[in-house]
Amino acid sequence: FATGALITGAIINNENNRVYGGNAHVQWCYDRYRSYRASDNTFQPNYGPRKECRSPY
Repeated sequence: FATGALITGAIINNENNRVYGGNAHVQWCYDRYRSYRASDNTFQPNYGPRKECRSPY
């Protein structure tokens, strides 16, 4: 978890080729969702499949 929070640079979502700008986005998602996974920019909601994290950054 700690190493994931230190990811720098852009995170690329291979499914739809969206690029997210670095630390602010990743940190926002980690702070908001305990199940956030930076490798694919998703989190696990209480019900249903994983969802993409969309931050204000």
